[in-house]
Amino acid sequence: MTSPAPAAPPPPASRLDGATRRAIAGLAVTQIIGWGTTFHLPAVLGDQMGASLGLPGEVIFGGVSMMLIGGAIAAPRVGVRLDRLGGRRIMALGSILMALALATIALAHGPLVYLAGWTIVGLAMPMALGAGAHTALAQVAGGNARRAMSILLFFTGLPSFFFWPLASFLEPLLGWRVTTLIFAAMHVVVCVPIHLAVLPKNAPVWRGASGAGAAEETGLPETARRRAFWLLAATLSFSGMISWGLALHTIGLLKALGLPAATAVFVASLSGPVQASARLGEFVFGQRASAIVTGLVAAAVMPLAFVALLIAGASTTTATVFAIFYGVSNGLMTLARATMPLALFGRRDYGAWTGRLTTPQNIMFAASPIVFAAVLSREGPVATLWLGLAVSFGAVLAVVALGSHARKSRGG
Repeated sequence: MTSPAPAAPPPPASRLDGATRRAIAGLAVTQIIGWGTTFHLPAVLGDQMGASLGLPGEVIFGGVSMMLIGGAIAAPRVGVRLDRLGGRRIMALGSILMALALATIALAHGPLVYLAGWTIVGLAMPMALGAGAHTALAQVAGGNARRAMSILLFFTGLPSFFFWPLASFLEPLLGWRVTTLIFAAMHVVVCVPIHLAVLPKNAPVWRGASGAGAAEETGLPETARRRAFWLLAATLSFSGMISWGLALHTIGLLKALGLPAATAVFVASLSGPVQASARLGEFVFGQRASAIVTGLVAAAVMPLAFVALLIAGASTTTATVFAIFYGVSNGLMTLARATMPLALFGRRDYGAWTGRLTTPQNIMFAASPIVFAAVLSREGPVATLWLGLAVSFGAVLAVVALGSHARKSRGG
């Protein structure tokens, strides 16, 4: 028996093998279904859910907060198992759990069962969505992990494009409960077979790396990782407070600033295509820049969105500028959220570190919709803009400190 050959440098970033392309295509479908049937569900069905269950909007949208808390509890343990076992079985199990969670929500007749269903969604989230998909893809793609994630994340910006119209079409015909049950069935009928088909049966075998791929395999030295973790957690938490907290209130914020309702809806909807365009631009032009540089650009753009409205006042033009800066920042930060842990901690332990990062992030994300809602209703839109500006500057300071720490840890 011959000994294994030394690990070769990764293939050029422009070349993705067949297994990676299949994984990207399959995971794109499961991520669109996963996010479209969970996080985006209350945006369309929230009013009908509230009327049927006799619950106020705060409780209906509080389900998303329970989802984030459930994810914060489960993610660290799930991340370790993703590294050890691979993504195939865990993602398939997560899809089954998602189906159970949505069925629980559909059968709820009061707040306890309703919120319990969302908590189960959260427990399944690190298995079947986000970090679970990124970890599984990193294991398949090898040295092309960052490029593969960029392609996948382009598609995961599209759930609302597909599922808002679908939910709006199904609900008047079937009601919100049957619509939710149909979405639950999608996880079993579509997502589980895809996960089993496109992901490898065996867990990854780590043999180390040399040359160009070594940094991505190993990340920072062990002694530098603790500080890097907390700086990265601060960066992602501050930026996520905007993308998770303000996103649910953007239309209300623009209306409160004086824009007509139709204009506010149109302008707010622009951020989706802008996010997709920013991700596509990073995929085409940004691969030579480090993931931390992408994070820095993303963080630096967000304050400009708030400054535009604070300085120039609310108009269709300034609101459009706000939506463009907001969309560019969110689009790039979504990529950075997936790829910065890869650069800092390496591919081998990617699942464990992203799982740990999920806990502080999700706690902040869960609180942020409530915080922004309270400020908007009690202090008004201008105070909400100042809060967004302060939070976005926190992300800038954190990522600058992170970049400096990473450079010093790598000897300049």
